[in-house]
Amino acid sequence: MQIEAPLPSERVVPSAPFTITGIDFAGPGHDTTSVGMSWCLWLVGLHPWVQDNIRNELDDIFGDDERDITMEDLKNMKYLESVIKVCFATFPVKKKLN
Repeated sequence: MQIEAPLPSERVVPSAPFTITGIDFAGPGHDTTSVGMSWCLWLVGLHPWVQDNIRNELDDIFGDDERDITMEDLKNMKYLESVIKVCFATFPVKKKLN
């Protein structure tokens, strides 16, 4: 099935310099965060007992309650916080400067 739509008569796409600036503005932190979280998920996946401990901690905090997470909940996630810190210490995503 093919859908045809008329092309707009006015320019819709912004000029190239604006587009590049927007990408540069939105880009910092995106790659490092995704790479870091990928390493964390990989490491946690290798250690089922860590997964169980994280699950138990989250069950203790939330139980069967299907509510939104709060800042107080985040403060109570000590084990998960430790796991994330160990992951980022094991595989730092930002190069160290001399």
